[in-house]
Amino acid sequence: PHIKKLDSHHGFIVSYQQGKDTKLAFHRDDSEVTLNLCLGRDFKGGELYFGGTRCRKHQQVPPSKDEAVFVSHQVGYGLLHLGAHRHAATEINSGRRENLILWCRSKDHRELNGDF
Repeated sequence: PHIKKLDSHHGFIVSYQQGKDTKLAFHRDDSEVTLNLCLGRDFKGGELYFGGTRCRKHQQVPPSKDEAVFVSHQVGYGLLHLGAHRHAATEINSGRRENLILWCRSKDHRELNGDF
């Protein structure tokens, strides 16, 4: 089913750098749609890895080779993806990367699908 409206959101900033958080494990978001905006700094590495969509019940099913996609962050650019699209942040090699994350949710969609 299609999502008819997004009625709530949760925003936060993530930061990656050597000696602190350098990567993020494979997961799916607690959202119907996620906006990931690269705020910048000078960095190398830290690509996003996507590995296919899954419902919560099957989120641990390994991705197939054709589901694997790597996306490099660019300062000032955003990426919009389904919350169910499993992903990870690969290790940052140098510098510091900061991203604004906005999770957009739909109460009606959640109640209809019982997926969250």
